[in-house]
Amino acid sequence: MRHVRALEQAGEVAPKVTCSKVVVCAPKGGVGKTTIVRSLLVSASKSGVKAIGINLDEQTTLSRWSTLRTAAREKFPEIVPVEVWQGQIDDFQRLLNAAEPYQIAFIDTPPGHGAYADSIASLCERADLIIIPTSSTNDDLDEVIPFQRRVAGAKGVFVMNKVNRRTTSFLSARHRLISAGALCPIEIPQLEDIHKYFTFGLTALDAPKADGVADLDAVWQFVWQQVHR
Repeated sequence: MRHVRALEQAGEVAPKVTCSKVVVCAPKGGVGKTTIVRSLLVSASKSGVKAIGINLDEQTTLSRWSTLRTAAREKFPEIVPVEVWQGQIDDFQRLLNAAEPYQIAFIDTPPGHGAYADSIASLCERADLIIIPTSSTNDDLDEVIPFQRRVAGAKGVFVMNKVNRRTTSFLSARHRLISAGALCPIEIPQLEDIHKYFTFGLTALDAPKADGVADLDAVWQFVWQQVHR
């Protein structure tokens, strides 16, 4: 703040803060879009980064989780705060403009994309990074790989979710994704702790001894580095 005042007194203009826009999307439901957004929001807050979640999914899962988290913080104020806006996919432009004062915005999108194909494509054009979650199943891979080529392009990064690293299907899927585009080097494992805290407005990151914490935080570090290359 002192630095900003000094610039103003000197007649200089402080550089405008530009919000990094991270769109989390995939052409099918059940791949873990909202799971990843929740974890990214908590990791960002723990890191002191001013983040906003924008929920464009009519199912409002992210927004309901945020409401539960606000209630949990009344009893346990040590829980880091997160902020989530609920909106409509066709109104994404206004919401992205409103997010400019934040350092980073995580945008959760509707599943399917069939009815929203044009809006999703326009949203991805505005993104700085596009996270494409996928499991190791061929059903998911057959959907997300064409989506990456058709919509996400160079901005797209696959993030493997709900994986079992011991299986041959995981290794096969990993090789296939690497051949198709950029792949996050950290996978999110299939663990009960990843999901069981959502009911209370929390994530595994709010329970330091929970399984999967290191993986979730490493995904955040990867995303933060990607938007600041």
